[in-house]
Amino acid sequence: MPIPANFLSYYRRLFRQFLHDLFRPGELQAIGAGLGVAILVLQIYFGLIQPYVTPFGLMVTAQFTRAAIISLLGPYIGLILCLIIAMMATAAVDLDNRLGSQLRDALDARERSEKSLEAAVRENEELKKPRRTPSEQIIYDQAKNELANWGEVQLKFIRALIQREAIEHNELYRTLTGRGMSEEEWNSTVTWFRQNAGLVENSHATPFKPRDYWHINPLYREAVLELLHEAQ
Repeated sequence: MPIPANFLSYYRRLFRQFLHDLFRPGELQAIGAGLGVAILVLQIYFGLIQPYVTPFGLMVTAQFTRAAIISLLGPYIGLILCLIIAMMATAAVDLDNRLGSQLRDALDARERSEKSLEAAVRENEELKKPRRTPSEQIIYDQAKNELANWGEVQLKFIRALIQREAIEHNELYRTLTGRGMSEEEWNSTVTWFRQNAGLVENSHATPFKPRDYWHINPLYREAVLELLHEAQ
């Protein structure tokens, strides 16, 4: 059932809910029946209704003057009106609860649908990924283990290298210090990488290449690119 969008739609649903509650056995119906019996007993007790026994069974009689009719029917009419008012009040609550429940169900169904779609997309992406050979998987796992032990400064260092085969020492220094790396962080990071050759290596100057160059280990390059992409 759609959520009401206007006045007429809402009160049409409210009236249907009222009729549903009115003819459904429940607490208010039981209370009304009990009060009706109590009224009947009091009317007999105070003489408004006079029972007597005949050969055909118990009979009742009453005076049918205007005052007597009002006294007889008035309590029942009042009881019915009170029950109708109570039914209308509870019908509004029941209708709101029903609409709220339907809205929650719709949102839950939408969330489940979105999660299913996300899972299908992830599964499709996994299927599109190229399968690694056993040796490539070993390299990937080694790269992953090394990256997991690096801090933010080391990751800044490797991100500055990732788009190039090699970068000259002073150029790398200017790049990183220009991005906010302090002199102390630079010195400690360079020392750390020179002592822990692995993913990132430092090629020292030679007569044919008079400057130091930094580069990513070629064996690990593709794995590093993939891991950094996943981390983003």
